[in-house]
Order: sequence, then structure tokens, then C-alpha cells
Amino acid sequence: MTGNSDKPKNKMGMLLKNDFLASSRVISLIYIVEIIAYVFFMIIKDRGNNRLLALGIVLNFAIPFLLIFVSLFFVIYDFNKSLYSQQGYLTYSLPVTAKQLLGSKMIVYGLWMFVSYAVALFVWGYLASYAEGNENVKMADVALTLFGMPSIAHIKVYLFYYMIMFFVILFSFISMIYFAITASHMRTFQNANFISAVIIFFVCAIIMFVMIAIVDKNIFISFLVYDDGPTKLVIGKKNLEDGVSLPMSPIFYLIIQDIALFFITSSIMKKWINIK
Repeated sequence: MTGNSDKPKNKMGMLLKNDFLASSRVISLIYIVEIIAYVFFMIIKDRGNNRLLALGIVLNFAIPFLLIFVSLFFVIYDFNKSLYSQQGYLTYSLPVTAKQLLGSKMIVYGLWMFVSYAVALFVWGYLASYAEGNENVKMADVALTLFGMPSIAHIKVYLFYYMIMFFVILFSFISMIYFAITASHMRTFQNANFISAVIIFFVCAIIMFVMIAIVDKNIFISFLVYDDGPTKLVIGKKNLEDGVSLPMSPIFYLIIQDIALFFITSSIMKKWINIK
């Protein structure tokens, strides 16, 4: 079964609405666990009970990670179920194009992933601000500086950068998984589509990490961050002596890769998909 290139293109808003409502019935329940853990921490943080405080900190550090990966599992599972199970016949009969089908999934599921990640950043940011009020943390900052190590301010910048990088890579993984699932439903791979999807995904992942290494080595685009000054974009300089250097070229590459995968995946959906 293949998509119809002559489908009208005026149903995108309704498609987004339906995808959002369908996914919200399940995925919104995930956040109840984090809300309970956060409320628990807010209640016990000033009670003077160190054991409960430690438990609250551990829960609020670990649960956001779990929320991210539970959300990731859901967006992969629901993508495959809605497009390539028996439900796929109904989905592909909708009066929308392949780009709209894929675009709606990417927008809605990307939004859920962003919300999960934003919740994690909010909780971790609150824990960090809570820790900053502790005298032991302030003394640790002085000690790090004396021994020539990055200050806590620099460490926070690094953490923020790698959190952004983590989200970009996570979104790229979703793009590759959607591509692998879609490609595995071509006639060539349909007899072993699960194994084919796994192989295609790992090949794409290897190519991605090789390309990131090549881009990072040969294209120098960085943000230079100072403790007491503004950030600035630096292009074409490999060795930066001052401030914190944050490579941006891998992020730009991943964005380009995701755009390319979107058009390739939607093209496969339009022309070569075979739903069992």
C-alpha cells in the first residue's frame, strides 16, 4: 500500500489536533509521577530530616531521566502502531500527504519530548539552585578554582550545553528510528522488518557518530563563554585559550541530518511503503 500524492493538503491542522489528543490520553499520565516526587521534595526540604531530604533529591534527579526515556518509548511505539500496524490502513487513507503524516508525528511527538526534557531541566535547575545556597557548595567552588579546575559556574555552563546536545542527539535518534521503521516496511525488507529496522538504525547511528567526529574535527564553529562577559560565536579557530569553548558544528550537522531524514522518510512513505 502506498501513499497518494494527489491527496489534498488542507487537513494538517486537524491531523495535528487528533495526534495531540490521542497521545495526550496516555503520555500526560507520565507526569503524575514527577509531580508527586516534586511535591514530596517541596514538603520535606525544610523539615530537617536528612534521610527524607536525600530521598527527595535522588527521586527528583532520577525520575526526570525515566520520564524522558518513557516518553521516548511511547513516541516510537505509537509511531509504529499508528502507521505500520493494522491501524496504518486507516491512517494512510486520511486525506493528507506523506509529509503531513510524518510532519504531524514529528511535531506532536517532538513537543512531548521537549516537554519531558523541559520538566527535567526545571527540576534539575531547582535542585542546583537549592544546592547553591549550601555553604559546602560555595567552599567547593573556591577549592576548584584554587586547584585550577573549572569553577562551578563553568561546570553549570558545560552541563547546560551537554543537556542541549543530549536533546538534539535524542531527537536525531527519533528521526533515525522513524526512518528505520519506515524503510523496514518496504517490500524488500517486509519479511524480516523488525530485524531490518534494527540493522538500518544501527547503520544510521554509526554513520551519524562518524560524521559528528568528522564535522567536529574539520569545521570549527564554537560559542566562547566567559564567567563575567557575554558569549560570542567563534568561527574558524581551532584553539581557544580563554573562556569555555562549546562546539556548535555537531549541532548544526544534526539539524541538517534530521531535515534530510524527514524528506527521505516521507518519500519512502509516499512511494514504497507496503503495509502487511
